[in-house]
Amino acid sequence: MGLNNSCSFIGRLTADPEIRKAGESEVCNFSIAINEYAGKDKDDIVTFLNFAAWNHSANYLGKYAKKGDLIIVSARARVEKYEKDGHTVTSTKFLVDEVKAITTSGNAGSAPDHSAKPTTRAQSKPSNQPAALAPSDEGDSTNTGPLLDINSDDLPF
Repeated sequence: MGLNNSCSFIGRLTADPEIRKAGESEVCNFSIAINEYAGKDKDDIVTFLNFAAWNHSANYLGKYAKKGDLIIVSARARVEKYEKDGHTVTSTKFLVDEVKAITTSGNAGSAPDHSAKPTTRAQSKPSNQPAALAPSDEGDSTNTGPLLDINSDDLPF
């Protein structure tokens, strides 16, 4: 049985994304900084994570994101081991599945409101399911659609 390998992170870009060619594909290697609250009167704990985005995701970052921008990333973890100066080095890199700029410093308001998704996955067929409901014009953003009548006997737990 296979296990899912999926992680989601929200953090700030540590540098402007740069796209480079890798054969016929484009790749963007980037890092984000994630702050973790350490407690009152203590400095936050900062963790830096490395990512690789390919093709559409790479282009999205190059076009809409800049250093310091807050982004959300969905990725798969990849652990690599190699020898350096006679020592085995282990590094973890995350391969981007989806990315979205939450705030943009240099392109405020210009990032499209959709996630950049990889182009290598098969496109899903159109669904007959209804689209998600938009908030009403009356400003009530809590309306997410009709209520479901669920009996506790219907729950699997």
